[in-house]
Amino acid sequence: EIYDAHGSLIESAENINGVNRTLHAEVLCLQNYWKKHQNPLPVGAVLKTSLSPCKQCAAMLWTISYEGKNVRVEYEHLDPGKMNENYFRNKKTETA
Repeated sequence: EIYDAHGSLIESAENINGVNRTLHAEVLCLQNYWKKHQNPLPVGAVLKTSLSPCKQCAAMLWTISYEGKNVRVEYEHLDPGKMNENYFRNKKTETA
């Protein structure tokens, strides 16, 4: 889910990587946002996920968020998979 700086939900999606391994919830959420707005995420946006972003999701987030300068990532658990992104591992809440 993506929230704006005021806490309003601006986009959401569900993980369907059983259909295609690249279709993580973050990817779908960011793609849906881009399709609607054709602009980077707004300043102060928050991406909330159940697992820390993998390398693919972190790269997409970096691309759509002014190189990570205007978005915060909040996740419940570290991704135990081998594609987890160390960039987000230090804290539960990180600035991308």
